[in-house]
Amino acid sequence: MVTKLTHAPLHRLLSKLGLASRTQAVELVGAGRVRVNGQVVHDPQQWSPWDSLVEIDRGVVQASVARLLCLHKRRGVVTARVDAREKVVCDHPMLRDTGCGPVGRLDKASEGLLLFTNDTRLANRLTSPEAHLPKVYEVRLDRPLRSGELEALGAGIDLGGELTRRSTWTSMEEERNPSWVRVQLREGKNRQIRRMLGVLGVGVQRLIRTAIGPLQLGSLARGAARTLDEEEVRALRRAVAQPD
Repeated sequence: MVTKLTHAPLHRLLSKLGLASRTQAVELVGAGRVRVNGQVVHDPQQWSPWDSLVEIDRGVVQASVARLLCLHKRRGVVTARVDAREKVVCDHPMLRDTGCGPVGRLDKASEGLLLFTNDTRLANRLTSPEAHLPKVYEVRLDRPLRSGELEALGAGIDLGGELTRRSTWTSMEEERNPSWVRVQLREGKNRQIRRMLGVLGVGVQRLIRTAIGPLQLGSLARGAARTLDEEEVRALRRAVAQPD
């Protein structure tokens, strides 16, 4: 039987809300700047309910658990919360009514790993260009790349006056067949892989994101979602230098 955690030490609760690091939270509480359900708290270790009414310098924040989930997005599903005409990723039963939104996006024709969170600070860090968080994709092309094309793609492609950053392109000939490549990017321009290949006259038949930083798609079935475990959350936070 799994017992749901309903309380947490106050400094951890503030951290999970994205209001402060645990060290900063200890200082805030020690300085008497934090109230829980109307009472000033001086002990950062005091266990407090997740649904407490928290005040920092009289600013009220309704406590809620910071959540991170991942989805193996199917092709044909739009990365959005709502859409009047299209099926969207947030229609998934594990994602409805969680307050979690997608972190970044995959276009409608793409599939694979997609993150969701209600932690806006972490989401901003994960999508920040300064974080340079690597993302890995497996791509099936409409023809094998010719000699020199892998190197040209990795060195950078001019997309209408904007040169892409260096990236890693590797043939998957030994794993799948010559029409598959593995790509690692550290930036996220709109439809970047498709546009880069389009410059060379190469079409994309299938595009699957298999990793976001330290997080792997692994064996998660297509269309399935799951909650990240604590180690995965810590690894993501470390990857973008955000305190636990």
